[in-house]
Amino acid sequence: MQLSFQERLESIKAGCLGAIASGVVYGLTLLGNNYFNLLTGPLSSDWINLGLNFGSGLLSGFLFAVTYRYIIRQDDNAHLRDGAVLAFTLVRSGGLIALPTTEDPLAIAILMGESLISFAVVRSSLDWAMDWGWLRPFSN
Repeated sequence: MQLSFQERLESIKAGCLGAIASGVVYGLTLLGNNYFNLLTGPLSSDWINLGLNFGSGLLSGFLFAVTYRYIIRQDDNAHLRDGAVLAFTLVRSGGLIALPTTEDPLAIAILMGESLISFAVVRSSLDWAMDWGWLRPFSN
């Protein structure tokens, strides 16, 4: 199957929208975590870790958006849409939980919630953009 230039362009548009939405959510959760002192230690105070986590969040949002566009195609299956969000949440959270600085159950719950909110916002942004015609779902 050969993808057209237009399909690739739509995937890049979806990915950029996903990265922006994910970056906004990550920035807001970072502010909230620091304001309420929810996450302490190297995970929240080291600039290198913050930069890596932010970059990881942007890349995750980009990849989720591109994948989500291919997953849903023309289908209106809510379970498929929710499953995509939950699958990406579990994969991203699993990687973050493996860090040695996240032994606290509250920190694990916060990181999982952050990922879930991030992917849900990306999904909503993509659905909204497709509803308004700014982005097209993948078509065979």
